Amino acid sequence: MTTSSTPEPDTNLRLPLEAKRVKAFARFFKSHMSVWSLIVAALPIPVTALSLIPTFHCQTKLMSVYASLFCFLILGFIFYSRHALARLMFPEIYGPKGTTFFFKLLRICWTTVVRFLPLLLIAASVLSVFEYHSLLARTLTGIANSPTFSDGQKVWLGEADILANFSESQVPTASLLMLYYLAIFAAAEAAFILMAIKEYLQDLLGFEERDYIRSS
Repeated sequence: MTTSSTPEPDTNLRLPLEAKRVKAFARFFKSHMSVWSLIVAALPIPVTALSLIPTFHCQTKLMSVYASLFCFLILGFIFYSRHALARLMFPEIYGPKGTTFFFKLLRICWTTVVRFLPLLLIAASVLSVFEYHSLLARTLTGIANSPTFSDGQKVWLGEADILANFSESQVPTASLLMLYYLAIFAAAEAAFILMAIKEYLQDLLGFEERDYIRSS
């Protein structure tokens, strides 16, 4: 008398692709970025809570939430686009092939753009810092020099009073201030992720440092 046994299913064969991608995403953070990208993405929350960057009180919570939200969205989108980025970041391997002057010039130009894109994003972040503080100073000066009236008497407000008590509708540059504030963190996060994703793709493709140096 024989007994038939049902073979155990191979769980490895049934592992969803999504799970593998999530694990790859986790390894991406652990091996290439540690916690720095997460720190940059979450940085607006403590920065605004501790008033390290002066903001109008009416915008503080909005800026904190939106800046972190967009940083995490940028992080996710860049990793989501890693397949297309691999072809763009390594044009010497996956770019258009050809030995004509046009193809060589195209590859050189595109390699230069990819190489300096993080630097441009860092510059954009720095520029946004200066633009934000410059615009904030001009806004505060303009409001402070426009006296309000209380019981028929002129009252000049200090900067702290203006930041704490003015509503968003009373700030003429509220939208532009928010734009510069978001750009500070979003550009910095994008620069971090682009530099990290290139290292990740280089390891994933098995592209050694010496090979990359020789092909550059």
